[in-house]
Amino acid sequence: MYLSIINKSICNDYHKIICDNKAMKNYSDRLKYALMRNGMTQSELARLVGVKPQAIQYLCEKGKRSVHSVKISEILKITPSWLTDGTGDIETTD
Repeated sequence: MYLSIINKSICNDYHKIICDNKAMKNYSDRLKYALMRNGMTQSELARLVGVKPQAIQYLCEKGKRSVHSVKISEILKITPSWLTDGTGDIETTD
C-alpha cells in the first residue's frame, strides 16, 4: 500500500512536469505514460484489450492512433481525447 502511494505521488509529479513541458507530444508518449501511471505492462494491457503484445508494443513505439483507443482508455482510466489528441484532462470523471 505504501509503495502504491509513493508511486502515485511520483507519477503525479511526473505528469505535471511532463505536461507542463509539453514533452508528451504524441500518442506513443501518452500511452507509455498512462501505462507507467497505472503500473501496467504492455503485455498486461494487450491481454485486457484482446490483442497481441506486439500491437501494444508498436503503439508505444510508433503508434499514432488505434481502433482500440477507447478500450485502452477505459482500461487505463484515462480520457480517449487525451490519449489520442493530448487534449482535455487525463483522468476520467468516473
